[in-house]
Amino acid sequence: MQQECATCKQNFTCSIESPTTCWCTKYPPILVVDAVNTCLCSNCMESKIKAAIQQYAIEVKEGKRINEAPSYATDRQKMEEGIDYYIENGLLVMSTWYHLKRGTCCGSGCRYCPY
Repeated sequence: MQQECATCKQNFTCSIESPTTCWCTKYPPILVVDAVNTCLCSNCMESKIKAAIQQYAIEVKEGKRINEAPSYATDRQKMEEGIDYYIENGLLVMSTWYHLKRGTCCGSGCRYCPY
């Protein structure tokens, strides 16, 4: 179904009626979508998800929130470049979201460790 992005007003195709095929299911389900916060295009969704992850990590680190990220990691959500990791100088760099999904600190001094 055609939608208009609530942020940038661009048209995009939404397939949320069949969640297993919708492109948005690759992102962690941490944004509330309702009558006010409607669907977003992929660019705006990724941008808002990244901002929400950073805020989520701050709240976990400050003890304001229990880390529920491991429960968000479902079988259908594979590692997503830009969300779970990125490539830097040919190396795989794990993101804050990856570490939150892991649930604990590994003690290696990772750059994006939220613990």
